[in-house]
Amino acid sequence: MILAIYTFFLVWSLGGLSWLHTQLACANLTTNQHLKTAGPNPFNQGLFRNLAHFYCGPLPVSWINRRGYAPSPAEPGTAPDQENSRGFDEDPLV
Repeated sequence: MILAIYTFFLVWSLGGLSWLHTQLACANLTTNQHLKTAGPNPFNQGLFRNLAHFYCGPLPVSWINRRGYAPSPAEPGTAPDQENSRGFDEDPLV
């Protein structure tokens, strides 16, 4: 019985979120625009064009360089471009 109640609330929550985001995709809105704007949406291109842009549109440029290497510090506890990354002159735990 407890599992049934838990499952009901889980499905209810996820179903509500899915429905809200489906409505936002159909209207070509972000969550912020949906909450803060009143009036017509200037970016609405109709249901099918909005969904085509949502699912098949261009991907935003990523700022993450997934193929690059992280810079290694010169010695443990120091950043590569600073003398000490924590702002202490010496290690306070020693």
